[in-house]
Amino acid sequence: MIINLWFTIALIIVMIAFVAMAVCWVVALAFVIKAAKEAGDALEKVNKVSGKIADITDRMSSPLMSAVSVAGYVLSSIAKKKRRCRED
Repeated sequence: MIINLWFTIALIIVMIAFVAMAVCWVVALAFVIKAAKEAGDALEKVNKVSGKIADITDRMSSPLMSAVSVAGYVLSSIAKKKRRCRED
């Protein structure tokens, strides 16, 4: 009879431990899900900002590259004319 009482008490303690562990896992998973959602939101914001930065650099680099290529063409034309003048 006493063994059955101790067994019942031990079984109740084990069940309480399992329930407590399950509750802890549920709470931990809730925190992980919340953190994952916040990280996803932060990554979306970073993606938007990086997209805007890419657009700005594309807009700036296009005229800059055009100006550099025009300057290079003009300088090469001047150098060719100087060579021709020296040859003549």
